[in-house]
Amino acid sequence: MRAQVVFTGPGKARDYIEKSRPLVVNNPLPRWWDSTSDIGAGPYVPATPLNGSNIFPPSEGSQDSARPSPRNSGPESLRQDKRKSEVDRSTKAIPSAQVAHTRSPANRNGIPPENGNHTPRDLPPMMFTRRPSTTPVLLPEFRYCHKDEFVRPMRAHHCRACGTCILKYDHHWIGQCVGAHNHKFFVNFLQWALLFCSWTFATLLAATVKSNSNPNRDIDPQQVVVIAVAGLFTLFSGVLLVTHIRLILLNLSTLESLGVARMEEREKAVLARLHSCYEIRAKRGTRKLWDEEWGSIITDGNLWSLGKYSQNWEAVMGHKLYEWFLPVGHSDGDGLTYPTNPRFDKEGRWRPRREWPAELR
Repeated sequence: MRAQVVFTGPGKARDYIEKSRPLVVNNPLPRWWDSTSDIGAGPYVPATPLNGSNIFPPSEGSQDSARPSPRNSGPESLRQDKRKSEVDRSTKAIPSAQVAHTRSPANRNGIPPENGNHTPRDLPPMMFTRRPSTTPVLLPEFRYCHKDEFVRPMRAHHCRACGTCILKYDHHWIGQCVGAHNHKFFVNFLQWALLFCSWTFATLLAATVKSNSNPNRDIDPQQVVVIAVAGLFTLFSGVLLVTHIRLILLNLSTLESLGVARMEEREKAVLARLHSCYEIRAKRGTRKLWDEEWGSIITDGNLWSLGKYSQNWEAVMGHKLYEWFLPVGHSDGDGLTYPTNPRFDKEGRWRPRREWPAELR
């Protein structure tokens, strides 16, 4: 079994993908709903200079503007007036912030709201809401690896230790990585490692305790060391096995779970700004409102979730019972493409509940 785990590679993207030129990332200016700042600020008011003079030119209809100044006669004055007129024309061509917000679509995917009265004024400030990432992670330009010089397949990432992109990269371990082609065998290894270590720990501990009851027999120091090592590896393999079982049920890799954890940490920070530490019920109510709008982060907000835990498990561990415990069979798919959660758009961005398919709402 150990040979199956060690010698089965995770799958290297360079064996399946040809090199290509870097892609240009189409990164337009951020829209107002992508901003991380509070959009509910007051109107802009120019500050008064320290010397008390007005730095802005008088209006066209004022009497001061019609009164010529003796200093403003000559070529320099004409050049200043020309520059001022060009600035005025360019400024008039820029719409005001209120007009720009009114013309903007009401959601992050460019889909106009169903209710025509829904305006940005109805939305809470961005610093007090759940803000999923708006990066289109499925677009080729966002999956290009400049080190390997090709577009990475879905869920593939570059491993610094291996020096190449690994299919469905989970983590690097002894000798190589855990990825799309050997994740199942890694879990099988943990299952039997936990069984062996726990059996060794339990039997030696029982034998040592039993021999200690005999006053004529000394305790073997070698057994004590083996008991300690077996207990340590039992704890280590047990925690690692439980962690990977949970990740498989959610259809997440270790690297992808870190992104979910970061989003949960950001959400906790937002709740801390909204409510005091003792307002537990208010925090639950706010999180419930966010879940009603977006769904759960760990399930609905998972791009790779297939829906049910059983489907996620069978996609990795196999569809037959003996495959779950023996190093036979293989995971579904080729490691290059994966089905995506229908709660996301085709570019890989989480959509609000109102934009989900009707059967999922």
